[in-house]
Amino acid sequence: LYPDQKKSLKGYTNALAELSSLEVRNSKLKLNVVKDYDKDEKLYYAMVDGIDKNKQCWAIEFTDWNEWLGMKITLKSMQEYTLLDIVCHALWEMTFCGYSQKKIKKERDELNRRINENIKKEEKDKDEM
Repeated sequence: LYPDQKKSLKGYTNALAELSSLEVRNSKLKLNVVKDYDKDEKLYYAMVDGIDKNKQCWAIEFTDWNEWLGMKITLKSMQEYTLLDIVCHALWEMTFCGYSQKKIKKERDELNRRINENIKKEEKDKDEM
């Protein structure tokens, strides 16, 4: 599925070992893996996201892995892909920012820090107007 990822096999192996040690936590999101077309690249790719009860899609790459394990899979995903393909696409997405929950938490914390920094800057700019 991802031949260019051979160099990352050790990372995926470590991620799978960590996943196998986790307790499943129920999720309000369903795992959604669907084909999407990139007009610029002129190719189809698998888009992985979480979908809530209102059919709203959410980015889930920063989601805790035990919650990933508790996600049900959408019917559309099961119709478009085999279960093995869904697992592979999900693993690729969940490790997009790192091959451990510790690394992903670090990336998520940094993103939140930057968001808060920008919010404070915008508030300061408004006050100065």
